Amino acid sequence: MEKRRVAVRTLVETVMLSGSLSASASSARLLDGIRGHQALQAVAAEGAKNEVSVSGTVSSKHIELTVYGRIDRLYGESRVEEIKTTYLDGERLAPGDPQHWAQAKCYAYLFCETAQLDQIEVSLTYFHLDTGEITTFTEPYSRESLAAFYALLTERYLALLETEYVHERALREDVRQMAFPYPAFREGQHELAAQVYYAIREKSALLAQAPTGTGKTMAVLFPALKALADGHAAKIFYLTARTTQQEAAVNAAKLIHAKHLRAVVITAKEKACVYDHPICREGDCPRAEGYYDHLGDALSEMNKLDGVFTQELIRAYAAKHFLCPFELSLDLSLTCDLIICDYNYAFDPRVRLQRFFTAGRNGFVLLVDEAHNLPDRARSMYSAALSLASVTETRRSVPKLLRKTPLYRALKRLETEISALFEAIEPPLAAVEPPESLTRAVEGALDQLNAESIPADRALARQLSFDLSSFRFVLDLYDAQYRTLYQGGKTTRTVTLYCTDAAGKLAEIYKKCRSEILFSATLSPFVFYRDLSGVKAETPFLALPSPFPQENLAVFHLPLDTHFAARETTLQAVAESIHAFVLARNRGNYLVFAPSHSYLAKLSALLRELLPDISFLEQSPKMDDEARAEFLAQFQPDCEGITLGLAVMGGVFAEGIDLPAERLCGAVVVGVGLPQVCLERDVLRDAFEETYQSGFRYAYQYPGMSKVLQAAGRIIRTETDRGALLLIDTRYSLADYRALLPPHWKVERVRKKEELAEKVSAFWNESNV
Repeated sequence: MEKRRVAVRTLVETVMLSGSLSASASSARLLDGIRGHQALQAVAAEGAKNEVSVSGTVSSKHIELTVYGRIDRLYGESRVEEIKTTYLDGERLAPGDPQHWAQAKCYAYLFCETAQLDQIEVSLTYFHLDTGEITTFTEPYSRESLAAFYALLTERYLALLETEYVHERALREDVRQMAFPYPAFREGQHELAAQVYYAIREKSALLAQAPTGTGKTMAVLFPALKALADGHAAKIFYLTARTTQQEAAVNAAKLIHAKHLRAVVITAKEKACVYDHPICREGDCPRAEGYYDHLGDALSEMNKLDGVFTQELIRAYAAKHFLCPFELSLDLSLTCDLIICDYNYAFDPRVRLQRFFTAGRNGFVLLVDEAHNLPDRARSMYSAALSLASVTETRRSVPKLLRKTPLYRALKRLETEISALFEAIEPPLAAVEPPESLTRAVEGALDQLNAESIPADRALARQLSFDLSSFRFVLDLYDAQYRTLYQGGKTTRTVTLYCTDAAGKLAEIYKKCRSEILFSATLSPFVFYRDLSGVKAETPFLALPSPFPQENLAVFHLPLDTHFAARETTLQAVAESIHAFVLARNRGNYLVFAPSHSYLAKLSALLRELLPDISFLEQSPKMDDEARAEFLAQFQPDCEGITLGLAVMGGVFAEGIDLPAERLCGAVVVGVGLPQVCLERDVLRDAFEETYQSGFRYAYQYPGMSKVLQAAGRIIRTETDRGALLLIDTRYSLADYRALLPPHWKVERVRKKEELAEKVSAFWNESNV
């Protein structure tokens, strides 16, 4: 018989779903709730004990279930009290939330069983977080009635577990018999797969660098599913930095052909929403009303299916049952084996999937794709910014007749507090201490913005509420890894709580999981990514060689100065070099990666003059998914002329895209990818120098060269691909930059554009393509 455990709260929330969606409580408010809960428990009560543990065991055909929890307050053997925090007034609370009563009654039953009591009083107490008002409801219950109620809940929960048990056994049998979906492993692919399985089995971590074309996605997902089948994992999370990378995971899951595999793709709420402005609460969204009343029917249908639940499929079922597609994907994930989603849903404390990542250690496996992005993304997840302009704009949206309302006054006070901070300093400035003086003003504004009816523009208020919630939450996390940044002029003043190193925060999340596999084509230097990704110091590093013939990629280096101060001077020479590079073959598709959007625009103007007869594509700063797909669709393998795409290094077209064979035959990288010098990067440099004694390398050089290698990786995607790469910058001549280039690259230095044209032409002539 399989043993399972469930907390009373989880039991109740799982089997007593009803009613409508409400706006999720902010992380800051959750912390306030905990503090309020603790404050009430701290009040002395004669003969009462706090946090009394109780548990009980029930069984079904295959499952032995232990239900556990802690009674908030126990009064001898006469009364059990459940404490909840609220922002609702007392008269609006009666007679108490049914789920809250259910929790209290479960605790009461478990205690009655332990103490062999025939009856007991059950109290439900609400503590108002603003006023401190206490409202208590008390009811007497017999042990017999509590037992009947408890049995009803546990029977429903055990039925779900039995369904899950049958599914798990069927899936394990499928996956054990599952063969690798290709005729053979590519070079290095089998070694990577073996190391992944070993790491999961041994409950350890792995950093793996596998060059483009290794088949990383399949080499990681296939052994992870094998480990799942062998009982070494409870659930697999495939985490990506961009939505474009999720497609590879979806395709791999479909190729694997595990009959009973259930996978779900969780799409960002804004993209999943069928309305223009998602406000997930009753009264604002038609699909929030009665959500839980209809959810059961939808899940019953969907749980009969296996395979990959994509955004399109989830939307179809959400439309059929008039449900929120985003929330439906989250609820569906509870019964899925593989969850494909953004980093945020595992790592960001404000949006991570609470149903998975708040409990203690679990059997989850994290597969972190394109893990070179993780350090920067994690820092942003644990940072928060508050702009004076957003506060002012929201305040001014309040109608003149309502400018004596509490909201208007709270926003005015917050504006005053932010302005006072800036009047006392000379920005830009990085401070060690947090802006404690803002705390009360932020909390006051947040309380008013979260009121049911607010006299301000809804869109502005919603965004400001999110910003304030994030700011308040990060204030509670503020430690030695943080700096407070004051930036901007009088109308653009911004206070940022800036996390310089999120490694410790990531490590805390890893502790709750069984294994974490971080993989990418660019994870060198290993020590840099080990330090900033939060894995343990003893984590092994696997670096696979390129699986393709070295002679298939020709790499040329033209030493033109592209330092920021020299860019205007060398811009014409850069354009002429690109002109020589693409005309050396006189046909094909090329990508040019520029250091910034402004540089790209200037370079584009020159190239259009030099190459008037070719097709141009240009990345714009804010391209949606449709525009990106249209951009990539122009790279066709049967191109008769020349197509030249201009993109920004480190952007959406510099990684995670696949243009095999003749869809891309060459790329030009201008510069060494260094992030722009700014207050944030200088703060990182100083922090990394203090912690790792590698300030410039960690803050600028290594992240920059990662962008270079990612951009270059777009060229060779299969064993038969051939292509040319041009690196333009004097710094590629320096030893510390050359050391960061892949060892299989045979870089040929050229002095002039004429020499470049000659050597590129010779490469293509030798290739006979």
